[in-house]
Amino acid sequence: MRRRLVCALGLSLAAAVWSAAAQKPAAAEKSREKTFRVLVMPDARPEFFAAEPNPVHPGFEREILEGFVRPRHLKLEVIRVKDWDDLMAALQGGRGDIIAGHFTDTEERRKTIDFTAGVMPTQTVLITRKPGPRVTTQEDLVKRRIGAVKGGASLKAVVAAGAPKANIDDSPTQDEILALLQSGRVSALARALPLAILNTREDPELELGMFVGPRSHFAWGVRKDDAKLRDALNAHLAMVRRTGAWQRFVVKYFGEAAVDMIKQAESR
Repeated sequence: MRRRLVCALGLSLAAAVWSAAAQKPAAAEKSREKTFRVLVMPDARPEFFAAEPNPVHPGFEREILEGFVRPRHLKLEVIRVKDWDDLMAALQGGRGDIIAGHFTDTEERRKTIDFTAGVMPTQTVLITRKPGPRVTTQEDLVKRRIGAVKGGASLKAVVAAGAPKANIDDSPTQDEILALLQSGRVSALARALPLAILNTREDPELELGMFVGPRSHFAWGVRKDDAKLRDALNAHLAMVRRTGAWQRFVVKYFGEAAVDMIKQAESR
C-alpha cells in the first residue's frame, strides 16, 4: 500500500513538473511579445482612433494600423499625451513609435520629425452655424471671433491667414470646441476638413465657409531616424488604397457624403 502511495505521489510530482515546464515557453513567449506604441491625444475623436479596443468601430486610423500590426504579431499599445505640443516631445523621447489620431503633416513639424504618406487629405476650413453668415472673405475672417484648439495646425493656419490673435479663443479641447460655437461664444471655428465633416453630421445647422492655409494630410508622425518603419507603414497604406479598403473605411466612419467632400478638397 505504501509503495503504491509513493508511486502515485511520484507520478503526481512528475506531472506537475512537466506541466510547469510546458508552460514556461508560453509564458516566456508572451513576455517577449513586442508592442507597437501609438501616441494619441486623450480627446482624439474615436472616429479616427478609439483609445480603447473596440472590435466593431476601432476608428479609421486604428483600423488601418491594426491591419499593419496583426501580420507582424505586434501588440498595439495606446499611449495618451496631455496636449498637441507634447506629442512630438513624447515621440522624440522614445515614449512611442508613431503619432496618430488626426495629426496634420506641416512644414513646421517636419523640421523635427518625419511623416508617412497621407492617411487622409485635409485643409483648414472656417465653419459657422445658421442663421449666422458664413465666412467667405478675408474681410469676414479678420472680424470674426474664432474658436480653435491650442497647438493644433488649424489654429496656426488661421493666424497665418490674417485672423488677429486677440480674436481667437483657443481654450477649448477637441471635445468642447463645437459647444463653443453652439453657445455663441464664437461665431466661427477653424477646423481640419475631416473634423468639420464629422461636426456637420453631429449638427446639421453647420456650414462650411472659406478654406485657409495649405492643403495637407493627416499622417502618422515617426522619428527621423526610423525610415524603415516609415517605409513599412507607407507600403501598408498603399495596399489599403489599392484594395479599396481606404474608401470603405471613409464611408464606415464619416458617411457616404464624405468621399465626395474629400475629393472636392483634393481638387481645389
